[in-house]
Amino acid sequence: SVVITMDDGESSNYTIAYPLALKYKIPMTMFVVTSWTNVNDSLQKSMTDSGYMVFQSHSHDMHKGGCPGQNHGALMQCIDYNEGVNDLKKSKELIGNADSFAYPWGDHTDTTIKMLKEAGYTLAFTTSYGRVTRNQEKLALPRIRINGGISLESFIKLL
Repeated sequence: SVVITMDDGESSNYTIAYPLALKYKIPMTMFVVTSWTNVNDSLQKSMTDSGYMVFQSHSHDMHKGGCPGQNHGALMQCIDYNEGVNDLKKSKELIGNADSFAYPWGDHTDTTIKMLKEAGYTLAFTTSYGRVTRNQEKLALPRIRINGGISLESFIKLL
């Protein structure tokens, strides 16, 4: 199985990825920062209603720096525990589910995993390279990153 995911809710997700999802009937998951994106406005609603786009959490407002000396310094790594859990619950409420989560910049710790468990999330993705297997920690799953400019041949080899 292959799951196509996108992070941040950038404009190219709407102008390029979504039309391709419709054209080729490929379901995709967009991890959005809910303080940046209103998942209930008409465009997002039409995307989810199509059956080819699912919105999942990329936090409510933790996709920013704030933790010196920790990878990218994603705020999620050093925020007060209860504040982090509340942020995750708010995102879950706005999106309407807690099926999966993508860590801001992929940064995660044992504490961030605990926050996700407490907030009720089922799966979480890092930016660590690799394929998902059955025996992995479900709240620290790897992904194979694809960036612009990759050829179809290279993409196929990665899979």
